[in-house]
Amino acid sequence: MEFIVSNQELSRRKKAFAALLISLSISTVVFSYLLNFYIPPIVLLLVGVVFVVIYLITYRYLSSLSTIQIRIIDHMIERRKGSNTEKYSLDEISSLKAKRRTDGIIRELYISFTNNKRLHISALEGQFEKFKDSLLEKTHNKIPLKEVREPLDFDNILFYPFLGLTIGCFGVLFFKLMIQANNSSLRIIFFAFSAYTLFLAVFFILKKPISAGSGKDQAITDYIFGTIMFLGSIFMAIIALLIE
Repeated sequence: MEFIVSNQELSRRKKAFAALLISLSISTVVFSYLLNFYIPPIVLLLVGVVFVVIYLITYRYLSSLSTIQIRIIDHMIERRKGSNTEKYSLDEISSLKAKRRTDGIIRELYISFTNNKRLHISALEGQFEKFKDSLLEKTHNKIPLKEVREPLDFDNILFYPFLGLTIGCFGVLFFKLMIQANNSSLRIIFFAFSAYTLFLAVFFILKKPISAGSGKDQAITDYIFGTIMFLGSIFMAIIALLIE
């Protein structure tokens, strides 16, 4: 039994992410004016360049998902991506988690195995129920199944533009407050960000969320992100220590 990734869903995600970055850029400029917080044009230009690079990386990542094929053969789950093939034993599945949209349709499936491996299945639009039922049937309904429902309609056409506007507003407000904060408060803020970034670094290195969803060939991406975040955590901790 074979399942393929929906190009229509991948296209929707590309457009949604573009809408998020565009609205975030616009809101940053607008709220910096409304909140009387001057941002040098060179900084805005650099932020714009970073957003473009992030979008191109995300676009390439989403495009790579279009080559994924999922097959259930005998007692194995097989994920094929180009010339790479990964196999997971159904007998080693420890739990199954289904994330549903507000309308009840499954958006993603998370499969955990007894050997600490994880498999993240995404964008099987219209095929998720059949895939889930096939897994349960093959394992004689012995897999613990947990279902969660998203609190908001993330597919609404207005959601990502609104999210971008909200992040832009609070982002500008946050940086304005940081500039006005005393040294003691700044030290706490930098230490907090350092701790959070360190947590994310450990998460990417140990859990490998990107390769779990797009194949083992992307494990290097998890390590790169984890390393960058680890170095960022150290950098912020140093800044906090230097603040007198």
